[in-house]
This record gives sequence, C-alpha cells and structure tokens, in this order.
Amino acid sequence: MKRSFTTATVVTMAALLLVSGCNKKEEAPTEPETTQEATEEAAPQAEETPDYGPLISELDLDKCIALGDYKGLAVTGNDTEPTAEDVDAAIDSELASKAEKKEVTDRPVKEGDIANIDYEGKKDGVAFDGGTAQGYDLTIGSGQFIPGFESGLVGAKVGETRDLNLTFPENYGNSELAGADVVFTVTVNSITESVTPKLTDELVKEIDSSLNNVAEYREKITEKLREENASQEEARVKDALLDMVVEGSEYKDIPEGLVLEQTDIAVLQAQNYATSMNISTEDFFDQFYGITLDQFKEQYREYAERGAKQMLAVFSIAKKEGLLLSDQDAQAALKPYMDNLKFTGDYKDFLNTTDGRGSYEYVHYDKVLQYLYDNADITK
Repeated sequence: MKRSFTTATVVTMAALLLVSGCNKKEEAPTEPETTQEATEEAAPQAEETPDYGPLISELDLDKCIALGDYKGLAVTGNDTEPTAEDVDAAIDSELASKAEKKEVTDRPVKEGDIANIDYEGKKDGVAFDGGTAQGYDLTIGSGQFIPGFESGLVGAKVGETRDLNLTFPENYGNSELAGADVVFTVTVNSITESVTPKLTDELVKEIDSSLNNVAEYREKITEKLREENASQEEARVKDALLDMVVEGSEYKDIPEGLVLEQTDIAVLQAQNYATSMNISTEDFFDQFYGITLDQFKEQYREYAERGAKQMLAVFSIAKKEGLLLSDQDAQAALKPYMDNLKFTGDYKDFLNTTDGRGSYEYVHYDKVLQYLYDNADITK
C-alpha cells in the first residue's frame, strides 16, 4: 500500500495551487494513490463565483494599505554559475532517462530494481481495502510504499513469497490503518534492472546531432543550467522584493472578499488537479494531506490573508506607477487563459469568475514584480 502524504503542509499546498504564485514553493509531494475508481466530478472552471466585491483594481486602495518603500530595495543576489557537480548530476539524469530495461533472472532483488509483485495486506488476519494488487511494478528504494515494504523485498528471488510484518505510520491518512500492525504477503513475479549507457562521443551525436563530442555536450548542459539558475534566481529575488514591500507597508483594512477569493482560487486549482488524476476533490485532499476540504480552508486562511496583502501591495504599486492594464490590454493578456479554459463568454463575463479574477490578478502581479526587479539594488 502506498504511503499517505500527511506530512505535506498547507504551505506546500499554497505553492502548488495558488494561481498568483504569491507564496514560497516547498517540495511538492509525490503522486498520490490513484487506484480508486475515476469519479464523474468535473472541475468547476470559469463558473459564476461568490460575491467577492469589486475587482481589486476598483478598490480605494489608500483605505486598505499605506504602501511602504518599493523602489531601490537592496537585495543580495546569489551566484548562478553551475558547479561541476551540478553539470555531472544533470548529465547523469539525462543518461538515466535513456536507460534500457533488462530482465534479471540470475540474482535476487536489490536496491534500484523494478520488482513486479503481487501483494495482499492483512490487519488482524483480514484483508483491508487498498492493500491488495497483482502485477504491480515497484521500484525498490523509491519510497512509494510504507517503511519496511521495499527493503523487505531486497534479497528475494523470482517466484519467492515473503510475509512482511510492518506497521503503518502513526500519521497515516487512513485512521483505521494509522499505527496499525499489518502483514503483507508479497510474491515476486519478475525482476527488471535499468542499464544506463556510458557517455561517449557516439552517444552525444545520437542525443544531439549538432554536437560532436562529450566536451561540447558538457558545455551545452552547462549553459542550460546557467539559464535555469538565472531564471530561478530572478524568481527568488522577485519574491524577496515583494516580501520586503509587504513587510514595509501598513495594512489598514483587508477586504474579507479578497481573502475568500484567494482561498477559492487555491480550492479551484485543487479541483482541477483532482480531475486530471480522475479522483474526487475530497480524495485529493485526503490522499495528499490527510485532511478534509473544510479543514484545508481553515488552515489556508493565514496564507490567503498573506496573498491578499500581496495583491493589495501589487495593485497599489500598479496604480502609482501607471502599470494598471487598460481594459483592452487586460483583455488581450487574459485571452490565453480564456482560450485554455474554453471560456465562451466575453471578457467582462470572465472577470465575474474565480478563474477570471485570479488570472487578472496574476498578470498584474507578474508585471509589478518585474517593475520591482528592474528598480531594485541587486548586489552579489
């Protein structure tokens, strides 16, 4: 049975789901269990929304926020030059993607192998829901299953059956299994290993016909990493600048509708994630976080308030610096979002949806953060 990802925090959820990208990113959880039946639920994209009040650009922002300094903010930048270790890791990853699968018949399971298994889990001698499968491909050492399951198969031969006496984590999402002692009966059907090719001039030419040798390939990888590092560093600096603006501003009144909107944007994106994985929204929150939808909304409020503060700062700067988009420019900027959602109404109708309001805020957020970055004092 797969691990329940109850240790993921609401901060992670904010990073994953908030359309405006206002919160810091943490490590995303791995894919949840998807063995349940696909649900009929459809993501409520571009539907009518609750009454959040006027668009943030239409608020009297001076009554909401006393904006602090936002020009010439000092930030220390990080070096974006990739190390030799970074380049080696990127090359290893590329080579691993080209690894060939080879069936193993002359040795038992070891770390890194793909073991095709049948398994049945029992608690107090009774099989429990979700604990049985046939012909499942499990990469040993991947951490997909609960502690002890994968390591318990190391040394098993093809055709061998083992009983694994295991204990579910105390914080497991399913309360009936959390902390429970169970026995998994596992049969190894086959063993497959990945054979990674060696980096040679010949392989380089196969990977990229414009390159002639390993040295050229390393330089191309190095340049790619430079660009990726620079992009990530720019995003980090922009986040830091906005944090400085928020911390340096005084908030007189945060409209409740804006807080609700930030929460609904996150929930809407969760619904879209759930639909893409053919599971219900409730199962999404249960499998990823071990909480209910209502619990998520309660826990998310702190981050929704933070997002509301950021949006108030963003639009206050946009108004002061003439960065607020005209209706015509905003309509053009939002057209890709409307097309992606297959929204058939007009621009004004789109702004009356949660998707539309979130997208409207995002395009201004992106524009203002670029302004902050261009006017910052960034030192190495």
